[in-house]
Amino acid sequence: MFDEITKKGMIINAYDEALGIPTDESLMLAIRTHQVGLYETGICNVIDPLAASYYVEWLTDKIFIEAMEYLNKIESKAGFKKCWESGRLRKELKNSA
Repeated sequence: MFDEITKKGMIINAYDEALGIPTDESLMLAIRTHQVGLYETGICNVIDPLAASYYVEWLTDKIFIEAMEYLNKIESKAGFKKCWESGRLRKELKNSA
């Protein structure tokens, strides 16, 4: 059954998998979530279930606009190389981590 689910491209990990070996409870929840998605919603039967979704398009546009604003900010401060050499980008990377 797992092969059937993964062939359709749907992976749902157990909620505690990042912390270590998943518990039986979290594995069962992940399996049941797979089953609902696969057999009850039909979401795996379409190529792009969120195609033309206004919200997804809005999020994509928002990410693009924010990325362009950030790149323009870097360019206005003498470019990537100067920002990296000055330590400004390293500081931002450290703060965001």
